[in-house]
Amino acid sequence: MLRAMALAAAGLFLMAASKGCQPVCGNGVREIREECDDHNTVSGDGCSATCVLEPPPGQSAAQVEAFHLVNAIRAPANLPGLALAPALDTAAQNHATYYSSDSGSCIQSPHVEVQNCPRFTGVNFWDRDAAAGFTGQAFYEVMAFAGDPSFAIPQWLNTPFHRVPILHPNAVAMGYGDGPGVDVIDFGSGQPVGVADVIVYPPPGATGVVGSFWGGEIPAPPAPPGGFPTGPLVSVFVRSGAQVSISSHVIRDAQGNALPHAFLTPDDPTFGIYLAGSYSLYAHGPAPSGATFEVIIQGTDNGNAFTRDWKFSVQ
Repeated sequence: MLRAMALAAAGLFLMAASKGCQPVCGNGVREIREECDDHNTVSGDGCSATCVLEPPPGQSAAQVEAFHLVNAIRAPANLPGLALAPALDTAAQNHATYYSSDSGSCIQSPHVEVQNCPRFTGVNFWDRDAAAGFTGQAFYEVMAFAGDPSFAIPQWLNTPFHRVPILHPNAVAMGYGDGPGVDVIDFGSGQPVGVADVIVYPPPGATGVVGSFWGGEIPAPPAPPGGFPTGPLVSVFVRSGAQVSISSHVIRDAQGNALPHAFLTPDDPTFGIYLAGSYSLYAHGPAPSGATFEVIIQGTDNGNAFTRDWKFSVQ
């Protein structure tokens, strides 16, 4: 489940590396498929010898696993890795413990805690983040009901709304907590340096993308004609502060046929609050195994026309 200021089977994908476009770890420039680059190839300084972010000491194995899973999703989309913030780990773990330990009148909403109940640390996630010592800007909280980050994170990824904080350009920090049958991630936002105004997902050249979304997300996105499942989910993320608008959007199959699809915008009166300035597209009906899709997005970015034309294939 999601609150901004859940769920279906899913999976991660592989990224096909283009010849001649390999990142150069240690050159001080964070390139696509790098989580970080601190001018060296020395581990133990927060950015490893292979340009993978290193977690701070003292976090649980599940918190470190969630941290690496999220950042492995962001890197192929040309996004920097998120910091694993101990305060957000604490806040998320506190809420997971509250939710998995209490029952009855103490559970009125998954994201809301009830004052005077045992293990209460704050009504809303931003209250809990602050109580845990997080001094940044609270952004999102997502919840799943698995108690396993290796299941919960792919599950969030294959939903229109829960994937937003995982991939948003302005997400800068995260913290994970779990309990029996529950997972929580709290996200913090900021203004990262060197991030494009527009990020697309799945990224160009991705293979093994999940080919359908079976519904079950809360809030429930609009079902295609005939109901769920949909085709593969496509997202266009916009960095906060960028003046971006999309004027046309097309999804084509491998034969070049334009496919009917849903298009959710940040201006949508029902769903815009969950998109944090992003856009969501999904074709009607599940995709055939191995199918390739082309997505063409046109619009303006700070008054300048832009086109994004890319392909990916499903598992």
